[in-house]
Amino acid sequence: MVLNQLLFNRDNATFQCLDTLYQKGQMRAIDKAFGVFLADTLGLEPAPSQLDWVALLGALTSQQLGQQHTCVDIRLLSQMLPNVWSYFSASDIHVPDTGELLALLHNDPRVRVFSDEGNDNNEAPLAIPLVLEGDLLYLHKYWAYETQLMSRLAFFAQQETYIANVDQPTSMQGLHHDLQALFPRSNTLEQGETDWQKVAVAVAAVKPFCIITGGPGTGKTTTVAKLLWLLTKYTNKDELVVKLAAPTGKAAARLNESLRDATNKLPEGANIAPDECTTIHRLLGVKRHSAQFHHDENNPLKLDILIVDEASMIDLPLLSKLFQAIPDHARVILLGDNNQLASVEVGSVLGDICSTMPQVNVFSPTMSKLLTQLTDNALTSELNLPAIANNLVHLRKSYRFDEQSGIGQLAKAINSGQGGLCMDVLRHPQFADLEWHQYMQHSTLIDAVSEHWQHYFQAANQGQAKVVFHLLSQLQVLCMQRAGPWGIEAINALFEQHFSRQGLINARTEYYAGRPIMIVENDHRLGLYNGDIGVVLPNQSTSGEQSDANALLRVWFVGEDGKFTHFLSGQLPKHETVYAMTTHKSQGSEFKRVILCMPSPETEAQRSLLSRELFYTGVTRAKQSFVLISEPSAIHHAVKQRCIRASGLAERLRQGR
Repeated sequence: MVLNQLLFNRDNATFQCLDTLYQKGQMRAIDKAFGVFLADTLGLEPAPSQLDWVALLGALTSQQLGQQHTCVDIRLLSQMLPNVWSYFSASDIHVPDTGELLALLHNDPRVRVFSDEGNDNNEAPLAIPLVLEGDLLYLHKYWAYETQLMSRLAFFAQQETYIANVDQPTSMQGLHHDLQALFPRSNTLEQGETDWQKVAVAVAAVKPFCIITGGPGTGKTTTVAKLLWLLTKYTNKDELVVKLAAPTGKAAARLNESLRDATNKLPEGANIAPDECTTIHRLLGVKRHSAQFHHDENNPLKLDILIVDEASMIDLPLLSKLFQAIPDHARVILLGDNNQLASVEVGSVLGDICSTMPQVNVFSPTMSKLLTQLTDNALTSELNLPAIANNLVHLRKSYRFDEQSGIGQLAKAINSGQGGLCMDVLRHPQFADLEWHQYMQHSTLIDAVSEHWQHYFQAANQGQAKVVFHLLSQLQVLCMQRAGPWGIEAINALFEQHFSRQGLINARTEYYAGRPIMIVENDHRLGLYNGDIGVVLPNQSTSGEQSDANALLRVWFVGEDGKFTHFLSGQLPKHETVYAMTTHKSQGSEFKRVILCMPSPETEAQRSLLSRELFYTGVTRAKQSFVLISEPSAIHHAVKQRCIRASGLAERLRQGR
């Protein structure tokens, strides 16, 4: 077979190139294997001395998926893959220019080519591994995810399902009155300042699809509670089915708690009782040993309103599958902070959606006029906006962080991309909620958290689950990386050694009372998912009495409904100790106090990881107090570097296709 010839014929130029890139760490084994597969797909043995550029580009597209890019832009290959291009240059490998590469792709049977009109040149598209649309090259599966999601986003964005008849003055007056009651003029707003929460609720009343973005403390959950009250009042259905979902269990639990608190502040007589927030995977219904879900376009979800929190964390494949399963009549509200880190997996959908707008909170003239009538806020309008502009509202005012909050000011400085301004904020003496240590010994860090962990282990040894999980929410050490002296592996080991010396834990056993763990592998059968936090505790009696330290140890978790559940350690999927966690894993969580370890990047991998979004996410996990351990060079590097992922979704939304 040609495949065998490629695998074992070391003189073959394509195989040699793929193998060298693999050996240099520029691609994974799966990327190399995909390139070899593509080289064999023609069924003809390529000339040994010639590079099969289509096979190479396919392997590099696969490699970019590993970097969470949806596709590669043929025009920007040297920028996206500088190390690969350096290897080509050093090896005197002639790289065809952009026009030549596009011509090769256009005329290759392994590539499905789409024009702007949507026509393709292949009769059997499902059997073709690569798709070229414009200048963007995709693996077929991810092109399908993007086009399917775009189709559903466009469908919902173009709908106009009013909760009240906007053609009837009495209905408009009633809706206007209710909005005034929900949002009385607040003393926290300056004269003439727009109440964007009020605008967001009005948008969701007019459009069945609404995206509400904003930083921490801008009131996204409060806005949703008021929106649900309004929707239930104007809906004729006897039983309105409302579902809440989030990407992770801890994000779901936090939305449940926040929504309960916000509901208590609604007008008297409010009656909203959505289901408990669940994970998106559980909502869709996981099929064992399958990447598909029980709910899809052929078996849609049974709901009227869907609210999805932490949308920035949702990857392209999952969001595509979710929108495929949403019934056409439903109202959909996405909540998130587009300045946070994008999803761990492929894509950055919320960022792509927000990037379609050069300026936030701008609407079409017709929409602006309608919203002005409903909210009494003068709004900006423009012609020829993308359709999705009328579905997007950004909450600007933080009710948690005011001008005296160092955390809020630091978050703004990070988003502005100004490293010098960040350090000015960190040095400012008036910000009592900020501490900056350019250098710190490990022993100093341990001393700073020692008292907290003494209280924690005391509660853990007594089996006080509520106290233990409350204390976990009070303090969190975050690390930007896994390896290195300030990575989670080193910090967790140091903490464990210190606690053992202090007699707080029994280090002779792996599962000692108080050991906090994080699940790192999904187990749909147990309902435990990557990122879930558990604690090893003595088994509590059914009467709720405290257990002694010699009772059977189990690993306890807080469920999405706020109730506790527990498992034997042998039942658990893959997990790790989590006195410190990576900033990536902290998404969807908030802590009273955060200590962020951000060392200067030493390797290329560390430099590529450190970004503005990562820094911002770490800072905004803190509710009351933030401590930064970082040299100035790391701050400048983080703020300067953006996390930008290649995708065609933003351009599709701008073009409406």
